[in-house]
Amino acid sequence: MKIWKSSRLIILLLLVLLPALLPAVTVYEIQYTDDPSGDSPLNGQIVNVSGIVTANGYYSSSNSNRFFISDPEGGAWSGVFCFNWDYIVEIGDEVEFTAEVDEYNNFTELINLNNLTILSSGNSLPDPIEISTDDLASNEAYEGCFAKISLVEVSATPNNYGEWFVDDGSGECQIDDGMYSYGTVHTGDEFYSIIGAVDYNFGEYGLNPRSSGDFIAMGEPIIADISILPAFPVIEEEIEVRASIVDYDGIITSANIVWRAITEITGDWHTSQMTPIPGDIYKFTLDGLLDRNYYYEFTISAEDDDGNEVESDLVTVTIIEDGIVLNDISIVNSPVAGDSLQVDAVVIDPSMANLQVWLLYTRDFSADEYRELMIADSVESNLFHGEIPGQSAGTKLYIGIYAMNDSMEVYYYDQITYTYPVKSHKAILKVEPHPFDPYQRDTNPDNDTMMIEFFAQRGDRAIMRIYNSEGKLMLTPENKVITSNTGYNSYEWDGRDRNGELLPWGLYICHLEVLENDSGDLKTDQVPIVIGGPLK
Repeated sequence: MKIWKSSRLIILLLLVLLPALLPAVTVYEIQYTDDPSGDSPLNGQIVNVSGIVTANGYYSSSNSNRFFISDPEGGAWSGVFCFNWDYIVEIGDEVEFTAEVDEYNNFTELINLNNLTILSSGNSLPDPIEISTDDLASNEAYEGCFAKISLVEVSATPNNYGEWFVDDGSGECQIDDGMYSYGTVHTGDEFYSIIGAVDYNFGEYGLNPRSSGDFIAMGEPIIADISILPAFPVIEEEIEVRASIVDYDGIITSANIVWRAITEITGDWHTSQMTPIPGDIYKFTLDGLLDRNYYYEFTISAEDDDGNEVESDLVTVTIIEDGIVLNDISIVNSPVAGDSLQVDAVVIDPSMANLQVWLLYTRDFSADEYRELMIADSVESNLFHGEIPGQSAGTKLYIGIYAMNDSMEVYYYDQITYTYPVKSHKAILKVEPHPFDPYQRDTNPDNDTMMIEFFAQRGDRAIMRIYNSEGKLMLTPENKVITSNTGYNSYEWDGRDRNGELLPWGLYICHLEVLENDSGDLKTDQVPIVIGGPLK
């Protein structure tokens, strides 16, 4: 018989079985070291870590799922590479997972990722840390970081491995193609800035840009921050288009807007000169549109004194509908049990006729509606601030907006949700109070399973059992240590027992036991579940 003694196997088992017992660390704690070797002080340890995804698709020819994360505040020692096979993440995702800290050819990595959870998406990235080319090439503190170099000149063109070099005068650093290949460059080409993730390969640090947008070349005008005023135009209201247009090694000689109006017919394209105003801003005013179905399309072009020309992407301008429009709603904070939830909303009312806005919300599976008055921002008239009173742990809120003016009222139901996390020793079960019928899987698939939600604090062991009305155990669907920071878990029951057999119609009891790891204290909760069809 072969006996496995591999420490790697033990590590993998620990990742699967003991995630809740692992230390929660920051990326900074993984990376920071004063050891001349540059090795992580946590090398070889299994940790629980969270961060913002700053880059993905690293060396995608062999594995497109490798990515970099950063602590939200960014800075030196704040980034790390994640050698991942199984999980798919996007730039801007906030992720949490367990992993082993490893040094691969002196490059600090997180390997053997497990239990990865995407906590939120679309987050703003930390500002790239601005460093010299010499610092990037020589300083361990920026390994894995989201970084930016500025005012650089190409000192060596790409070699057979797609690596080329730039210098800001302090000493050259490598630009690598781990995620994106820029294309043709020539010695002496200049860039205002290049950003990307810093790796370490074959004894050399390199900056890995993610796309063409990570490069700003010298010699070309830069068009940025295109906006319209007002942000939400109404019928017959003039529309002022603004854009920031700069040239870092010369002057802008022309800035034009190329536009057309789409009405009953597609209009002709027109080219109009934009007017410069202080702050490198250029503007042009479009006539108001006469119908809500009309809209504008435009691009902005610019030329500098060297004859370099650039053009923006196509922009579409529409007018808002008559009436009250919810343009955006977002959660501002992340409260725990008992703390109030702060919500912002952008609500547009063309008439501005005594507009009032309320937060509209329900709790869990209840149909009861609650309202909290929102307060208009003192500067931005369309922005409203609201607050929902603190709720108990495990409460799920379904949040919308109710708004009214002198002539109308509107409802925007269930726009966002928020679940209050469980941060103390509790056992909470939640099941929607209606029967489900697994026997009608073909005719009514929306009602053939029952979602069971359960909550317990991170690190506790949760055991869920389902009994029939006589107290006989039918199934033990969950027996695990809770790893989620919020404490939220769910199980979708298909009405079968432990042998895979469909259970008959009737009353069943779902029972939850939660054992606290440190004290051994036990908490329980139970809810009824009905398997049954509609009443005849």
